[in-house]
Amino acid sequence: MRLSNSDSWRIAEDMGWHLTIALFVRDRLGLSDEIGVPPLVPAVAPERRDERWSQAWRGWFADLVDTDFPIERDPQFHALVADLLEEASEWAGRRKHEHIEEFMRRRRAYPLLVNRIVDGVAQTLGRKPIPFRLRITMLPVDGFWAHRAATDHLLVSEKTRSDPDRIREVLEPILLEIA
Repeated sequence: MRLSNSDSWRIAEDMGWHLTIALFVRDRLGLSDEIGVPPLVPAVAPERRDERWSQAWRGWFADLVDTDFPIERDPQFHALVADLLEEASEWAGRRKHEHIEEFMRRRRAYPLLVNRIVDGVAQTLGRKPIPFRLRITMLPVDGFWAHRAATDHLLVSEKTRSDPDRIREVLEPILLEIA
């Protein structure tokens, strides 16, 4: 939340559409992932395993974490992604619909949870939080998982975000640092 016309904090949450597409490509091609992002849920069965694309995929994924418009790294890899794009988009579209339903359920069950976590951190600090920005990108991946991609960017599994205790456990140390 951010208060308009004031110095405040802002936590923005979204479903990582482009990252979900990239993870679909990873899982469909059976690529290794040194980054450590768990497999998608529901699982995407690999069509083939071709490790020669793993490095190109890792670069593409890293670029997508930073921006939704990465540079084109390898024309052959780009063509491979283009071949999978329609299927990946349909799969991600279904996950987006599920994400919205889960968001609404979570909002009813735990209203203003993030605000309460920030308030708790402010009490621990003994002061109001300094202005900060944090982006939380939720991904439809297996299990409880979180990865701080940058000072102001956190990747989390839907399962982590949906569990109030887990998301508090992940957010509190970050907020203590940046707030």
